Amino acid sequence: MYATANRAAGNMFDAAAVEISNGGVTVAVEGGPLGLALASTGFRIALDGAPLPPAVALTLEPGRSLVVRAGDTGSWGYLAVQGRLDPTPVLGSPATHTRSGVGGLNGRGSAASDRIPVMLSRPGEHAPHRLIAPWLNSRSGHDLRGAGPQNDYFAPGQIAAFLAGPWTVSPRCDRMACFLDGAPLLHAEGHDIVSGGVAMGAIHVPGIGLPIIQIADRQSTGGYPKIATVIGPDLGRLAQVRDIARIAFRAVSIADAVAA
Repeated sequence: MYATANRAAGNMFDAAAVEISNGGVTVAVEGGPLGLALASTGFRIALDGAPLPPAVALTLEPGRSLVVRAGDTGSWGYLAVQGRLDPTPVLGSPATHTRSGVGGLNGRGSAASDRIPVMLSRPGEHAPHRLIAPWLNSRSGHDLRGAGPQNDYFAPGQIAAFLAGPWTVSPRCDRMACFLDGAPLLHAEGHDIVSGGVAMGAIHVPGIGLPIIQIADRQSTGGYPKIATVIGPDLGRLAQVRDIARIAFRAVSIADAVAA
């Protein structure tokens, strides 16, 4: 979604953009019209009260208001500008890491009345139009594929129990990890292992027996057994799952994961 919004705004796919959570955002511009592109699934978008598609490009004029609110589905959306967002960079990056309080808008998320300067701004097409991006709709669904790698750390029958579920996404989830609630899993010989690198999507099972999926702001290493890793193509769908939703896992081979 982040790349989609940027490309629709005519930017490089990794240009700075505004990440929008279920808290939503209200946007206005000052100084002149500005082209915007917004990519989301299920969010409610309105321009001066008139509804727009959840994935849309438009020109926002001074005095008008673009409102983004959570809808029935989706947890994150992205707003890109036709130009360059120009917050003060930290360590060469405009990004914000809110957990450590580094970067972006004084190390925090945006708040009411915040202003972000835009360099090289330009208007887009004035009439709002839907982005034709069918891959955004594929970001829904709660059936996730996973593969290895430390199955031998779990008691007999626990891999089948993990795949059978059901698992419910906990309200404790944040950008670091997705916590799951369900029947606790059992380890074979304890839950402490030598710390190893943590890949995106790694599913740790600590002593309490409830899986934790490591996501965007995960730590670099961890010492709990990993019962599986969510494969790369399914991470976007995982990120959009709301709390209290149910998810299921399906085992795939390493070859199938690489092919996907």
